[in-house]
Amino acid sequence: MEVLFDKTKLCEIYQNLVLNRSDRKVQIDFYKKFNKIDKQAIRIYDRLILAKNGKAYNEMSGSDNKIELKLGCKDNDPQEFKIRINKAFRKFFRYVLSSEEYCLKKDWDGRFEEIKRIFVIDINNHDYS
Repeated sequence: MEVLFDKTKLCEIYQNLVLNRSDRKVQIDFYKKFNKIDKQAIRIYDRLILAKNGKAYNEMSGSDNKIELKLGCKDNDPQEFKIRINKAFRKFFRYVLSSEEYCLKKDWDGRFEEIKRIFVIDINNHDYS
């Protein structure tokens, strides 16, 4: 799959980590916001890149890291999804249909095999465990 990132501070910190894994400054910036979940975050990113689509990703990932629907989206809003990182932090994204178009909630039919391009909109740093 192709993974695109929003220009928010948290998304940029996550993107910098997965693209510059050995850079110590990038790792420190990541630790300040997300504690020590860097290995899990990188592993999930690598699985997303390797997977052909959302269904393939869900089949290869553990039960704690599957792509799930985010609840509370309105019908005419883009359907949002989430992936849990280390059972605590969550990464939220949208399924990209074309350049600036996202799948709306009312159009989502549950076919994870159609998710081939995602746009990460937020990574929260709240520990839910």
